[in-house]
Amino acid sequence: MIVMSFYINLDESVFASSKQKLSSSMVENYLKNINFYRYKEGSKKIHLNSEEVVNNQMTGQMITKNPNGVIVEDGDDPLYYSGDSGFFNKSIGQLNLNGNVEIRVNDTIANSERLIYRQSDEIIDLIGNVKTKTNNQNMLYRVLINSDRAKYLKAQGILKYRDNVDGVVQRKRKFELPIFFKSDKLDFFELDMRADLLGNVEVTKQQTVATSRRGEIFLENYNKKLKYFALYDDVVVVQDVIPEDGQ
Repeated sequence: MIVMSFYINLDESVFASSKQKLSSSMVENYLKNINFYRYKEGSKKIHLNSEEVVNNQMTGQMITKNPNGVIVEDGDDPLYYSGDSGFFNKSIGQLNLNGNVEIRVNDTIANSERLIYRQSDEIIDLIGNVKTKTNNQNMLYRVLINSDRAKYLKAQGILKYRDNVDGVVQRKRKFELPIFFKSDKLDFFELDMRADLLGNVEVTKQQTVATSRRGEIFLENYNKKLKYFALYDDVVVVQDVIPEDGQ
């Protein structure tokens, strides 16, 4: 199946134009304050709320204003979403959101400028100024990651960050200092509680800055040792040393 994605920057004129067309065509319906619920075989469900909707009966597309809702699959954590505008293609089960996009699933909140969700494979594309925050109360850590774009493979619990990736691992215990990192690419594995970094990797902890081509960050003790990150390939370590006299 070929899925085509479109970007639409919606404003009031879109809804005004669509309402005018209703007088000459019955293909589109204009609705306000709607709750749309879609069920698809395989236990995947989409619940959509919207202030205003233009529903095209021929194409199966719903143009939405201030959409929000939840995506649920039996036995999986619900994913809550919202945005300024967007559209939902009922025929192929694809949701597009634009402007102030936010999704929440389990311990993670993600924000971006755009979102594309394909119900068939449970893949979510986050595009533009991506920012995610993961809080793990049991393991007492918080991970903040920024990038230009990201792909969330919900079924596998994997977040793939791409381009201008940077972030920090913060731990609640006072003796565990934060770790700052940068890379071209980063894959975050929720279940394994670790991240793989690739390309122009930089890790900073206290006065130590290390660079390499590849790296790993562990969110729990690795092999029962106090080991929070590892670097591979062309590793360079620079440490600032302050003399006892402070000069």
